[in-house]
Amino acid sequence: EITEFMDVVGQGATNTIISRSTASANSNDGVLQMGNQTSLVGVSIKKTGAGNYSTGIYVFAAIVKLDRIAVDVTGATTTNYGVKVGNSAGSQVSIYDSDIKVHGTTAMGIGVYFDLQSGPGLEIKRSTIKAECAGCNTIYGVYSRSKTNLTDVTIEATDTAGGSSNDRGIYISNADTSTVERCRITSSGVGIQQPIVGGDMRIFSSRISGASYNTAGTTSCYNTRNALTDVPLAADCSDSAPFTSGTGLELDNGQ
Repeated sequence: EITEFMDVVGQGATNTIISRSTASANSNDGVLQMGNQTSLVGVSIKKTGAGNYSTGIYVFAAIVKLDRIAVDVTGATTTNYGVKVGNSAGSQVSIYDSDIKVHGTTAMGIGVYFDLQSGPGLEIKRSTIKAECAGCNTIYGVYSRSKTNLTDVTIEATDTAGGSSNDRGIYISNADTSTVERCRITSSGVGIQQPIVGGDMRIFSSRISGASYNTAGTTSCYNTRNALTDVPLAADCSDSAPFTSGTGLELDNGQ
């Protein structure tokens, strides 16, 4: 555990590696658990081992910075989490220049999960997030219930067994304005989703593959193209074909 007001600096992600191979029955049982006003720099986190959950980093309080880290998580039978942020009031998590990967054949895989609907929110810059599996039910690159800002981020959510309509590159469930700028988002299902009334996802100068799927929120695209065909997307982010089949903007009644 990295306790309050502690900074941990490694010798680079290729040199400083923290790993764990034991099973976990609790998704909050990360290889590292981080408290308020902490940071982790230049470290690799690896998690393997059979169990219900496999979590690389669990953030349980307020302000945390992850910088130049690598996270590789696999082995769970229920959910693999790369970085999981708990429901702590005022949480603000910043991820810079990092690589996060979850993979396996589990029921669900989430690269970055932010479980909080208020507070400053989630910021990711200059990073790569990959969530992949072979035949699992659902995968997310980024799943956030808070305001989220992504800049220069590559996100992949891929079912290597043939694709799933439940897969999401980015899922932001928050009644606020989130931004995506100069990002590349590819998904075997849905590229982007904003399902909350009043929620607004604004996407600038990015590349997206995977349909846009909204139940109540709004997505707006500016100078954004299909990641596979380089065709410009409509203002509502429609016409972004997924890897497998289906095109355009899908709407449902929220039920």
